[in-house]
Amino acid sequence: MKMPYYVKMIPVMVLGLLLLPGSVCADSHHPGAGRHQGMSKGEQGVKGHGRHHGMHGSHLFGPSWKQTLTEDQIRKIDQMHADFAKVKAPLRAKMTLAKIELALLTTEEAPDTGAIDEKIRELIDLKGRLLREHSAHVVEVRKALTPEQRASFDMHVLKKAKRQHRKAH
Repeated sequence: MKMPYYVKMIPVMVLGLLLLPGSVCADSHHPGAGRHQGMSKGEQGVKGHGRHHGMHGSHLFGPSWKQTLTEDQIRKIDQMHADFAKVKAPLRAKMTLAKIELALLTTEEAPDTGAIDEKIRELIDLKGRLLREHSAHVVEVRKALTPEQRASFDMHVLKKAKRQHRKAH
């Protein structure tokens, strides 16, 4: 049986996803990864390491945790973000590929429900791995903060979770 063209193109699509420039580090919900909300291009780098100081609103608990980071904390957290991005990018690429494969399986003339179920299990496993890695990353960043910074950081994490929940529905 001859393989359809779109099935042959899956490896090409995955390779393209892995090579997207900047997609790993432009994740705006991580400090130290690209520009932050409310910051124009000209504001980057203001006040030394501007993306962490003086550019963000305050929480109920005082200044944003990002505003209070020391240079040493900035270096450590930036490294944590880079390490996490290296783990996250391949997982996201595999998830994208699995979603494409699931779409292909479900649109066949005679869909194989066993293969569909297996692909769904693969997607759930990948999502679980990503969630575990993300949670470990948040815990690691939190350990680098002072108790005062943690209060603001915790509010940031909780607000972000609420926003992501709304996007999913």
